[in-house]
Amino acid sequence: LPLRVMVLFQKLGLELNIFWMSISLLGGVLVSLICLRQVDLKSLVAYSSVAHMGLALGGMLTMNFWGLEGAYMMMISHGLCSSGLFCLVNLLYERMGSRSLLLNKGMLNFLPSLSIWWFLLCSCNMAAPPSINLMSEIMLLNSLVSWSRMTIFSLSLMSFFSAA
Repeated sequence: LPLRVMVLFQKLGLELNIFWMSISLLGGVLVSLICLRQVDLKSLVAYSSVAHMGLALGGMLTMNFWGLEGAYMMMISHGLCSSGLFCLVNLLYERMGSRSLLLNKGMLNFLPSLSIWWFLLCSCNMAAPPSINLMSEIMLLNSLVSWSRMTIFSLSLMSFFSAA
């Protein structure tokens, strides 16, 4: 898919990249704000996926090595991490009968064996140091800031709201 998107962007030219870049970064910021108010675990994982892909699209639009490699790494790590989180949400729903964050906040008492998986996958999703997500986000942030310093504001908002 990324190669097909890249061919499309090269044919359209670099004139529209500022338009698509602003949409992807603004969308990432707005979706990060939506994540703050989610109480449904499945929706929370899905919206965080959209925010990650907005960052990956921004990296692809820079048309440089760091952006493309960062986007590839983000897609691979995100595919592994998000599918694991969706699996855990489904396991929790089957055991507890609800996907609500408010109703499942004491699940560690009932399912202690899943706590390590929740910790590892949530840490990977928010780019903790030993994960591929951290490397990809560093590459994408470097690529986007070197493309234009105007992206620093939206990137800092996206990073802040994603970690909150």
